[in-house]
Amino acid sequence: LTGLIAEAPAWGNDDDRVDQLALAWHMARDRGLQMAADALGIDKVMTCHVIRSLHHLMGAGTPATVDGRSAGEELGDSIGPICGTTSEGPTAILRSVAKLDSVRFYPGIYNFNFSLAGNQAKPPLLWALIEGFFAMGGQEIQVAVLNAEKLKAAKENPDAFQDLVVRIAGLNARFVELSAKEQDEIIRRAESF
Repeated sequence: LTGLIAEAPAWGNDDDRVDQLALAWHMARDRGLQMAADALGIDKVMTCHVIRSLHHLMGAGTPATVDGRSAGEELGDSIGPICGTTSEGPTAILRSVAKLDSVRFYPGIYNFNFSLAGNQAKPPLLWALIEGFFAMGGQEIQVAVLNAEKLKAAKENPDAFQDLVVRIAGLNARFVELSAKEQDEIIRRAESF
């Protein structure tokens, strides 16, 4: 079963088969939230997807999942795909996220974190990705431009990189002050493209 799961298409690659499953999950979640609102006698239960700052903590207590994630590993860090599961590039990731119908399922509140390797962050490309995402109905995007080699050097020699700042959960943090697990995740994101 693990082999079949590993070979299955992953979300975030602009694959309609998987993206429709993600949308179906959101629809089921929405029905459950509406049932809760009805039981409480209110119009709607507001939800917010900001797992970005809690995904390590929440993942530590979560069993293995069908996407191949091992028990205890971090969860996805936003509504984007799990780090390392995409193969079709940044445009495909943005297209998958835009299919989630943000107006219906995240009325004004979601957190999409998107990382690009430094060599991909040319201003015209970045502009095109952002404009295209919003044209497809995307509502929020936080872009991090990362250099894996520099991050690895900072992890090995923190005294030489005291001024290296990264974006975490909508906030800035000094890379050398993050836990080794958080540093490794940011390095993996930088290497994922």
